[in-house]
Amino acid sequence: MKLLEVDGGSSEGGYAWWRAECGNVNHGIYELDGGLWKFCLATRGDVAPVAFATTMGSGYALEVLERSGRAKAKKEAGAVTELEGAWAMLSCYRDGEALPADFAAYGRVFQGERTTLYFGKQVFAESQFSIQPEDMPTTIEYCPQLGIYALTGDELRTSVGTERPTDYQVKKGRTVVVWRRV
Repeated sequence: MKLLEVDGGSSEGGYAWWRAECGNVNHGIYELDGGLWKFCLATRGDVAPVAFATTMGSGYALEVLERSGRAKAKKEAGAVTELEGAWAMLSCYRDGEALPADFAAYGRVFQGERTTLYFGKQVFAESQFSIQPEDMPTTIEYCPQLGIYALTGDELRTSVGTERPTDYQVKKGRTVVVWRRV
């Protein structure tokens, strides 16, 4: 299965991400800098971004990934949080719309201060996170997103965006997800 197509030749250029869940192609730009890969892609439409930036409702997603060998060399421990462990996605709304049913294959693992998002067995994204369980509502930060979360037994509800939400209302500029501990 082809997941990524890069038009090579320079350290910055267009690429297309093959989204296996629907067969869609998303265009964007990327930059390789040593062990870091920065990319910005269009999540809807076929107009690629021209800068490494995103704003609420723009339809662009910005990610910075670190080569796994370097990431594993970093401190993986860290304080155990109440979110520690593996989670399965029950539902997800992004920009006010429900994601297709095949997104239920997404899972998330919280370990120490790191979280990994999976699509099936494939790593989709890794990042550092922090929570503030004493805040009301409780807050979570995944770089570069800000959010809130509610943990009730084995169910975790998150609401994230580029600006910190204050509720779990499904609307444009937010991703609202319900997870179940596995």
